[in-house]
Amino acid sequence: MIKKFSKINYGSYQDFSWDNLQEFQKLNIFYGRNYSGKTTLSRILRSFEVKNPHSDYVGSTFQIEIKENAPPLTQDDIANNDLVIRVYNKDFVKENLGFLIDDKAGDIKAFASVIVGEENKKTQAKIQELQNKLGNEKENKENNIFVSGLYKELQDLNKEKADTLDKIKTKNQDEKLSKKASQIKSNSNFVIQGTNYDIRNIRKDIETIKTPNSNFILESHEKQTKEALISDEIKQSLDFEISFNVNRFSEFITKSRILIETKITPKQNIENQLRSWLDEGLKLHEHSKDTQQCKFCNNTLTQERIQWLLENVKDDKTDLMKSEINAYLEEIKGMEKDSEKVLEKVQKIESQSFYKNLREDFNQYKTNLESAIRSYNNSSLRQLRQNLEDKLKGIYNPNIIFHEVTDNSREIQQILNSIKDLCTQNNKQTKTLEQDQENARKALRLDEVARFIDNIDYFKTQEEIKELENTLKIKDKEIKDKEQEIEKIKKEIQELQDSLSDEKTGADKANEYLKSFFGNNQLEFKSIPEKKGEFKIHRNNEAAKNLSEGECSLLAFCYFVAKLQDRATKDKKPIIWIDDPISSLDSNHIFFIFSLIESQIAKPKNYTQLFISTHNLDFLRYLKSLTDFQWRDNKKTPMFLIEKQQSSTIKELPLHIKKYITEFNYLFKKILECAESKVVSDITLDAYYNVANNIRKFLDYYLFFKYPSNENLIEKYKYFFKDYQKASFVNRIINEFSHLEETTIRATMPIDLQEIQEVAKMVIERLKDDKEQFNALLKSIGKGEDINNDK
Repeated sequence: MIKKFSKINYGSYQDFSWDNLQEFQKLNIFYGRNYSGKTTLSRILRSFEVKNPHSDYVGSTFQIEIKENAPPLTQDDIANNDLVIRVYNKDFVKENLGFLIDDKAGDIKAFASVIVGEENKKTQAKIQELQNKLGNEKENKENNIFVSGLYKELQDLNKEKADTLDKIKTKNQDEKLSKKASQIKSNSNFVIQGTNYDIRNIRKDIETIKTPNSNFILESHEKQTKEALISDEIKQSLDFEISFNVNRFSEFITKSRILIETKITPKQNIENQLRSWLDEGLKLHEHSKDTQQCKFCNNTLTQERIQWLLENVKDDKTDLMKSEINAYLEEIKGMEKDSEKVLEKVQKIESQSFYKNLREDFNQYKTNLESAIRSYNNSSLRQLRQNLEDKLKGIYNPNIIFHEVTDNSREIQQILNSIKDLCTQNNKQTKTLEQDQENARKALRLDEVARFIDNIDYFKTQEEIKELENTLKIKDKEIKDKEQEIEKIKKEIQELQDSLSDEKTGADKANEYLKSFFGNNQLEFKSIPEKKGEFKIHRNNEAAKNLSEGECSLLAFCYFVAKLQDRATKDKKPIIWIDDPISSLDSNHIFFIFSLIESQIAKPKNYTQLFISTHNLDFLRYLKSLTDFQWRDNKKTPMFLIEKQQSSTIKELPLHIKKYITEFNYLFKKILECAESKVVSDITLDAYYNVANNIRKFLDYYLFFKYPSNENLIEKYKYFFKDYQKASFVNRIINEFSHLEETTIRATMPIDLQEIQEVAKMVIERLKDDKEQFNALLKSIGKGEDINNDK
């Protein structure tokens, strides 16, 4: 049994909780105005009947408490539940008797009646044989019933499938792959930040790697080089043009060798040191004076002595050779300066100008160049200088020879060429940097993935999963074959059962109800000859059209009650929910509908629980006479009020409605609530529109008995309010708001809620003039006498 709706967040019900309301009993009654939320409740139950959520309430939630110690039912249990429920509401009518809404919608669904003709024992025996083969679908240990037959075989196959799925789930590496992909995505060395990299991408990388994957695992220095490349930024172009004459030194050696090895014979055999001293002395004295004092010994030095010294000490060849030697020595200085300039230019180039992968090479070349030029200046040029200086000092010495000199000019040139090539490579790398970096990222990423799949034994595990998936496919096929076998047998059973059925008997049952109401076959279900088991509505033996709303409700409800007798329902004692079976536009069928419920449902007690909702107070009064209706406290039949303001709520039905149940009392209560409302905005627009209707109907009842004449309402309003202006005002307001379809201009104007409340107050104040009657009305709705009524 259903105990209560613990929580409802469904349709017009928003965050509703049952709280302290009485729990459901065997019989349960709801009262509520139209659009208050009655049908919404019935739709929750009908979703369990048809095992499919209502399309208008996708995403809605609810909780239904059932028997003790059982988990509550929620929207997640709709498709898989054991409840036997039959619901009558507008969805039932639309699905089964759509032609009542639209003449073109179709015919009535067939009855599957249990009333049969002569029983075919052979057919019954075949049905029993097939049912034995099917076995029991569900288990009930309390009654020693266990799953058996084909259902047991299917259950075992499903268990084997579940076990295989569990093994696949255990071995599944998707979570590890996703986690690794996330780590790779966040590492700029593996992917450009901002780009996507997920499990699909890591699978593509694994496909690239395949097995064996050792080719993709990098050495430590390779990883460092690629990581450095990735962190590099675009470099400026390097224009390296440094000239160095590689042949200059070798040519100079050749010239110097010839000069040094040239022999000069002196005119007088004067010792070298003395010759040098004399030579220096001649530079200090005048050559044209007759006599002069010697600057060394202070003796008189004649012109004849000067002339002799000039002729014997001075020699043109010697002077020419000295001049050449000095020129060569100056050229050596120039070569030193040139080499220093070359080194200085290279040293000005910063290593940061090169990409990281070239920087180490450049620094090495620069170091090598410094060493080579140092050797060039301090060794090669110094040795050459020493040769020349020795020659200059011993220019007449026949023993002076040329000592061999090391020439490392080509080494310098090679280093400079290497630096130039490195600059060219650096410039090219600028053009291809993005692609180089992408290639480096890919190499580092594949290295990371290769190491990762080695660690998790990826390929071996995938092979195991593949084998399990093949097993799963086999199980799926076996399950499908078994299900098809079961469905084939069920279909065969159904066809055999249909052969035992007489659908016409079900239609006759509905016609029996209709005839009891009309007294003849004015309206009846008639079978369609060309469509076995399908029926149409006929009126006086012709297809019925333009049925009144009351007739539609009557036909639909008779059909519903007849279906409670079909094979799918009979003897199963369902939970029955009847939603508002009385038409708002035709209440002539109230007693008949009540009698049908009482005689076919309530009195036979062929139900587990019965729920009935209505908007009609007269019908509500009849429901108190149903079998199983209880007034005693411990077994009191639950009666609820459904109201809607911003959202629908369920409350205990007020005592005055339970006790009196007249529309007159109810209308008075609603008018009084509007009149006494302290803040106009506290009452919704829907409520105010209802108040206009309520005032109109209340005055219709009240004035009919107070002024039982044939005069029109406006005249009766004048008598009642004793003021033509008030009567006109009331008449205008209640007609504009209760007959909006007839006053379309009003529908386009702003709503003045204050006017409606003013009319309600005018009615209440006028009623107070009859103090005894007014206090009686207050008592009828559960209020004390009006202590403020001093009229």
